[in-house]
Amino acid sequence: MHGLASFLIVLSLAWCGFALLAFSQQQHWATLRRSRKGPPSLPMRLAATAALALALGLACVCEGSAFGLLLWIGTLTVAAAGTAMLIERLGARNRRG
Repeated sequence: MHGLASFLIVLSLAWCGFALLAFSQQQHWATLRRSRKGPPSLPMRLAATAALALALGLACVCEGSAFGLLLWIGTLTVAAAGTAMLIERLGARNRRG
């Protein structure tokens, strides 16, 4: 599995990891769920760590250690930006009603 398929899988895992990390925080959880009860932080953070580690491992196995690390760092950047945009859009939607 090389090329576009590995990139999309690594990107998906990284995005899921960052989304889990973000929504494990009280303020972002309130944006998502509109509830005062806090998120299940520890399980979400452990799952986020596992997703990010799996993304790194998959990138290194599919593309080699040098390019795999570069691919992983690049996808982390895109995934973090995508997560920030998602949280902003959810917040704007909730403010509108």
